[in-house]
This record gives sequence, C-alpha cells and structure tokens, in this order.
Amino acid sequence: MNFRDLPEAREEDGTRPLEDWLYARPDDVFPALFPRFLGLSPPLRQALLDAHPGIFDAAWWRGVQAKLRAGGYLDVPPYPASARV
Repeated sequence: MNFRDLPEAREEDGTRPLEDWLYARPDDVFPALFPRFLGLSPPLRQALLDAHPGIFDAAWWRGVQAKLRAGGYLDVPPYPASARV
C-alpha cells in the first residue's frame, strides 16, 4: 500500500467533492480520511484519536512498513501502559 498525506485543497477545490480533485491510484491510502469512514459516534471517534493518533497519519504507516520490511514487528497495545495491570 502507498500511504499518502492528504494534500491541501486549493480554494477552488473547497466546494467540489473530494473525488473530483484528489487523484488516487488503486494502492493509495489516505489515513487522514479513516475517521470519515469508520462509522463511529463522535465520542468514540475522539477516544480513538486520543488513544492512537498515529493511525490517522500517513508517516506513521510508512514507518510501520519500514519496520516490517526490516524484519521488525508491530505491537500496538490497546491501552496505555498506565492502564494495564
């Protein structure tokens, strides 16, 4: 997958649908758009953003890819260390 940052909309793009001005190849992924499609209520969406902000950042995903390519692994705990017993 090609994790991309969402480009800034130009002024004339602000009133057009996203698909009319954003070019995406089949393997392009825009993590910044994940919250739009998760179907979570606003409080749950905010809780996810607070707990795991990286999953909405393309650079975070590219870092995950690099780590996996280097033979590493990813461990994303569901709760902060302070909440685990």
